Amino acid sequence: MDKSVALFEKFSEDKKLSYPNIKNKRRYKSTLMIAPRLADPKKAGGMLVFVENLLHDLKDLGVEYGVVNTNSQIYKNLPHMLLVSLFSFFRQFRKYDHIFLVATKNQLIILGPVVVFFGKMFGKTVSIKKTAGRFHREYEKLDPIRKKLVEYTFKHADIVYFETKLIVDYFKHLNKETYWHPNIRRNPNYTYRPKTYQKRFAFISMIIETKGMDELLEASNKLDDSFTIDVYGKVGEAKYTNEHFEKYNVNFRGPLAPDEVLEKLKEYDVIVLPSHEEGYPGIFMEAFSFGIPVLTTTLQPIMEIVTHQGNGILVPPKDVDSLYQGFLAFNEKNYAVMSKNAYKSFDMFDSLKQTRKIMEQVNTIAEGSNL
Repeated sequence: MDKSVALFEKFSEDKKLSYPNIKNKRRYKSTLMIAPRLADPKKAGGMLVFVENLLHDLKDLGVEYGVVNTNSQIYKNLPHMLLVSLFSFFRQFRKYDHIFLVATKNQLIILGPVVVFFGKMFGKTVSIKKTAGRFHREYEKLDPIRKKLVEYTFKHADIVYFETKLIVDYFKHLNKETYWHPNIRRNPNYTYRPKTYQKRFAFISMIIETKGMDELLEASNKLDDSFTIDVYGKVGEAKYTNEHFEKYNVNFRGPLAPDEVLEKLKEYDVIVLPSHEEGYPGIFMEAFSFGIPVLTTTLQPIMEIVTHQGNGILVPPKDVDSLYQGFLAFNEKNYAVMSKNAYKSFDMFDSLKQTRKIMEQVNTIAEGSNL
């Protein structure tokens, strides 16, 4: 059995992440997913988790689907991935009504035009999802030829999805059927219960400078011992050694496997992520599902989903003193309000609801085109 499929089946058995008794299943268009599958739980980035959630939802909704796996981790190099992916696409795509490409920048440039051209030639509905929250900046740096390939893909796809509202507004002139589709997470079906604020903070992300790790470490040394700050994640830069962490008022806990994150979250009051650049952090969605507010920075994408003193505290990026004040801004009274608001915030990131919305849009487009 393919390793990614085996992982998918194992994840499906977790009853806490399944949707019981989905009734009145509509007949949705059969779908060929062109997207990266999870191959190694230790290398599970946000895009991989997003795709696995999406596939679970298609299964729950009764959608017939196939997958072209574009995860570069299982290929020798980029040309090998592209060659095998294109071969798999041409072998499968005529069997399906709908083609859904979830793409990185390079996959969008190379696979996008091919998928759109042949999909439309054979009467398929084609959807494109560009992941990451800063693609408009990447697009501006492309040479004219690559820009034209991106524009062709967006203009001729039936539906285009982006992770942030900022990027939707940026590219909507290319295709009126351009929509917001945020980072999504499975609903753990958690019954909200108010809890006492105990100053327990966790950082759960890649451990690199642009995630605000230096500011977090400096701010930690300004806090007294009543605060707990635990750091989880894969170390992405050599300077972050065990010896380095020992200089600060934090506990380095190492990386978490994807299936460990939800249970670990329940041990904390606040997720802290003082990033310098960011889209929609998946850990925020997971935190919201348990009513856990966040301490984070005033980046445009983040401010689309986090409101100051609503479901979290916002501080300027790269500002140690403001981050320190952000820690102090939480108290028992306002925590109760922010926790409840965080729990309510999860609804817009519920993967099943968002996936159902996609399939409804696909059906509408297909029926309007008599596909």
